[in-house]
Amino acid sequence: MSSVPRAAALGIASLYPAWGFLDCLAAVAVSVVILKVAWDITRPALRQLVDTAALQKDRQRIRAIVLDAEGVQKVHAIRKRYVGPELLLDLHILVDPRISVARGHSIGGAVKRRLLSQGPGLVDLVAQVEPNEQVG
Repeated sequence: MSSVPRAAALGIASLYPAWGFLDCLAAVAVSVVILKVAWDITRPALRQLVDTAALQKDRQRIRAIVLDAEGVQKVHAIRKRYVGPELLLDLHILVDPRISVARGHSIGGAVKRRLLSQGPGLVDLVAQVEPNEQVG
């Protein structure tokens, strides 16, 4: 692919010597294409290495899945990030402060199962269950 512009430029320059500058232009064009392809290959790896944050649409999807779970009143502190190739999530779930610890733990487990099965490509998550003090 990268040889085609160079071959065309050399062919034209050999027929029309005054157009010899086309060889330089073809070399620049090929260099730009190589740099673009290199960036397209490198960018996803760099995003994984620097623990990039979740996209807004993913955050909204996660919020909707969590709030749809029985017993969840609010959700906050959603932190989704890549660590290497894996997608991890931390979040805080607010529940009724009058329920038992066992019930809160059950709600947290249900949220975790829902997110792992329905969420946007998660491999693991930590769901902290907290009392919603505005209710109690």
